[in-house]
Amino acid sequence: MHVVFATNKLVNGGGERVLAQLITGVRTAGGAATILFLGTKRALVAEIRAEMEAAGAKVVMATSAFKAVRALQSATSLHLYNVNVYAKMLPLLPLFRRIPVICHVHGAAESANVLARRLFQARWNPCDEIIFVSEAGRTSWGISRGRVVFNPVTFPGPRIAALPAARETLSLLSVNRLVPVKRVTAQLEILARLRGIHGLDARLDIIGEGPELHSLQAHAEGLNLGSALCLIGARSHDDVLRLYPDYDAFLATSAAEGLGLSLIEALAAGLHGFAAPIPAYREVAGVGGGVTFIDPESPQEAAKDIATRATTSSLPVADRTALISAFDEKRFIARMLEFYR
Repeated sequence: MHVVFATNKLVNGGGERVLAQLITGVRTAGGAATILFLGTKRALVAEIRAEMEAAGAKVVMATSAFKAVRALQSATSLHLYNVNVYAKMLPLLPLFRRIPVICHVHGAAESANVLARRLFQARWNPCDEIIFVSEAGRTSWGISRGRVVFNPVTFPGPRIAALPAARETLSLLSVNRLVPVKRVTAQLEILARLRGIHGLDARLDIIGEGPELHSLQAHAEGLNLGSALCLIGARSHDDVLRLYPDYDAFLATSAAEGLGLSLIEALAAGLHGFAAPIPAYREVAGVGGGVTFIDPESPQEAAKDIATRATTSSLPVADRTALISAFDEKRFIARMLEFYR
């Protein structure tokens, strides 16, 4: 078994964590794993590449044509790791009819590149298997084909101490790329209203990096958030897992997600979730509960809902056992290996 994973990004994100788990699973089963990288230099983080290699994968750049061809010739499965890669590989897919071609759809249709989305939704889709990470994700694409296989989650340790029923302080955490679809600006607006209008001693730490960093810093200055906001930047996944139990609640405002791994991790750690009512987050909430839905498009109403929940009632936590059962890594790996064999 030799699985070639084609991807156009190796950054510090949820998809890369799942890819590392897949590679480990293939290697543990006695197979070989190669990553064919089709992206730009900006989408290749050296530390993440090192993690993939440590998991057992050989990373081949598309610019190394001879090595790329050799890898593809020896592949027993071709795993297209996102829809944008599917679009890039589409003209070549007829050449791979001798081996299974799998396309992994991690995101919702709304967040995909427009051209890639149209090509993927076209009548001619030669993939042997299409894997969606949630039912909400599959529904967003409007495709009858495909299977739902929940992405696995590496679970943080649970909070030890219970939260008080009501409070005048609130520590919030957000973990996401600093890009428009995540609606991080709304998080700053919500924080400002929690403090200025509702008198709640709230603070927000945001873990992540991205092109909106400087505009967010300027916006925070305009809102006079001061030390109430901390833009932490990128952190390793192990660091993030250790940090979750230090907070009261998790803030998830994305406009589109395939699943929402960070929200699942936070809920499993015992944080209450304040999340946008998008289908993926509703699906996660349906597994274990522990979520209050807010509207990031109206920061004023969102802040009101958060303040009401935080100051007048408890912050219920999710059913950790249910989350662990639904997003089990061993079950995920076993299912995916069936497609590779």
